[in-house]
Amino acid sequence: MFVKKQFSESNIIIVGLLVTIIITLIISVLEMERYKISGYSYVTSTSKNSRIHYPWCKWAKKIRSEEVCFTDINEAKNSGKEECKICQPYTKNLQNSLTAYLLKFYAIRQTLTIAISLLVTIPITFSRRKKSKPVSEKVYRENEFWREFPNDLMNAKIEVIIVSPFISEKRINLLMRDFEKLINRGVVVRIIVRNEIRYQSNKKKIIDNMKSMGIMGFYRIRKFHYKGAIIDRKITWFGTMNILSHIDGKECMERIEDPIFVKQLLDKMDIK
Repeated sequence: MFVKKQFSESNIIIVGLLVTIIITLIISVLEMERYKISGYSYVTSTSKNSRIHYPWCKWAKKIRSEEVCFTDINEAKNSGKEECKICQPYTKNLQNSLTAYLLKFYAIRQTLTIAISLLVTIPITFSRRKKSKPVSEKVYRENEFWREFPNDLMNAKIEVIIVSPFISEKRINLLMRDFEKLINRGVVVRIIVRNEIRYQSNKKKIIDNMKSMGIMGFYRIRKFHYKGAIIDRKITWFGTMNILSHIDGKECMERIEDPIFVKQLLDKMDIK
């Protein structure tokens, strides 16, 4: 079976979240180092109503007027300005620690923003890939086909469509027991053959027997030459073999599990 090896969605999401957290922590450390190199621990502005902030406080980042910086908590208090109600430098006195930076949710907020974006975009991307690519596909020779095809046939839950221009009594007899089991389970079995088949005396009896079992027959014009089978409109076997007449000829059949492909195939063959 041809299946591309890919990480599952959950694994990629987990890896993406871990990478995001690591990158955000690195940014946090670099930002704190920048504050330490600058040599100050508290900041305010020349505005009359401004307050004392930690440099990492979101309100400190919004200062528009000239900044006033302090390296000592007492120096900041002696300025006569009140502390910021968000970062509370007088009350918590955390100074320039990375702990303080993280406690004020700057890094966490960035992490959550990127994580939410990943959680939303990755499943959408994978759902699109699933819609556009077959789940599996493989080519089988005739002997391999007759080993694998009965499994798909007997696992049908809703409908089986067999498209075969020609039929033979020997092959039909080999398939009759499986058809009967499907019909007894309530699975719809449809066959599509060439129109002239039903007028041939040696084939008419076979078709009448299939009809009496409950198999639905649909006929096509003389030059119809499609060959294949569709299981529950999800799996298709498509290739060179007349499934209802094959005995020992050399044939190739491809199995494709993809509802989108099956729908396109049915549309091209004008099968409703």
